Amino acid sequence: MRAPVSLFRICFLFSLMAAVVVSAQTVPEKKPLLEPQVEEEKPSLSRNPITETGSEADHLLGDFGGLRTRGVNRGIHISAGYIAESLGTISGGARRGNAFGGLGQFQMDLDLEKLAGWRRGYFRASSLWVHGSSASGRNVGNELTVSNIDAYDSIRLYELWFEQGLCNDRLWLRAGNLLADTEFATSEYGGLFLNAGFGWPAFISANTLNTGPAFNVAALGFRVWYDVNENWHFAAGVYDGDTFDSAAGDSRASANGLRFHLDDDQGVFAIGEVVYHPNRSAKATGLPGAYRVGAWQHNKNQIGQAGTATPNQTYGLYFGAEQLVWRESGQKEGENQGLGLFLRG
Repeated sequence: MRAPVSLFRICFLFSLMAAVVVSAQTVPEKKPLLEPQVEEEKPSLSRNPITETGSEADHLLGDFGGLRTRGVNRGIHISAGYIAESLGTISGGARRGNAFGGLGQFQMDLDLEKLAGWRRGYFRASSLWVHGSSASGRNVGNELTVSNIDAYDSIRLYELWFEQGLCNDRLWLRAGNLLADTEFATSEYGGLFLNAGFGWPAFISANTLNTGPAFNVAALGFRVWYDVNENWHFAAGVYDGDTFDSAAGDSRASANGLRFHLDDDQGVFAIGEVVYHPNRSAKATGLPGAYRVGAWQHNKNQIGQAGTATPNQTYGLYFGAEQLVWRESGQKEGENQGLGLFLRG
């Protein structure tokens, strides 16, 4: 069942509005949002999800006469990006040929503390425009897609959530239409490579109904994140078990991401992990890294004869490690260019 046309238009108009202010992605700057705090009261790690976009040097289209900076100062961040790629199969696979794919992403973040005085409150709404052909489906014929942006063509709502920071910025609660692949079982170094196998792990996606809450379909859910100290954090999330709202995997059931359906027949996907971050402190002089151990479960992951999910639990454990082993000399504080190693299983 397709989403109402009026809601689709709203999503499309939001995308057009966001596209006006195109900006490159920058690394979030960790700053207190209000008055300076006493050193002992500073949070161990600020998880401000908003990327500060007020610096002119970081943007393709400049400041629009100060409009962007005024918006950022009031807590309004609008950005957009576009990826285009052409992948060719020159040997092997199903057949030779080229495949073009494109991905547009539009995002609006609101810092509610600057905008309305709501301390440590954040809101995000984003959308995707996926188009083109699939190199894997058209030419290669493999299961794990060659492209990192391979998905079915659509203009769709992506993330839509509210996040609240508590306990001196140690506890963070997020609820809405969420992605798990951006926060769990991640690999910063693995993200440098081309292939879906380096993103959301295949040992989760292949054993979860419709791959779980990951690119390019988010899911209704709730996530808790707690920074124990500067070196340790714990996170856990619970999500709708069927992101497509179709156990058979019919993308037309929620083609534009505007169908929010929760039902016991869809099951629940849950995941949690503990992560150790050596040398994450701002005062640390050693080489940073991340070591994680996690577990996940889906309680209904088998398609019955009626095309609905039936009780058949799947679950697993995973681990990951990445470590910078050599850093180039002469870098500024916070820069970690050098040689890093990673593994995941």
